[in-house]
Amino acid sequence: MVGERGDRPKFKSAGQATSEELAAAAQDFFAASVGTWSVSEGAKTLAQHFDGARRPNNEGTDVKSSVSLAGDELKLINQTVLPTGVSIEQVYRRAK
Repeated sequence: MVGERGDRPKFKSAGQATSEELAAAAQDFFAASVGTWSVSEGAKTLAQHFDGARRPNNEGTDVKSSVSLAGDELKLINQTVLPTGVSIEQVYRRAK
């Protein structure tokens, strides 16, 4: 579920967060990136190139995901398996 979390403390100064405040705000997984995306309808894939990212190791990388769309659900499955053997799966559902 996407929404506001009431248990997250606000920064004391909205314009200048402390290192501790930033670390606490990012304690849960949070992804943000900027770059280009391209879609291949025939291959049912999404290719992303990260020009910038919250996680520095993602900058300059390319990620390819399988795409499926069923009803109100969009599913992206990362084609690159993590060193732990896990594949990242993201599911987006249309808000009602």
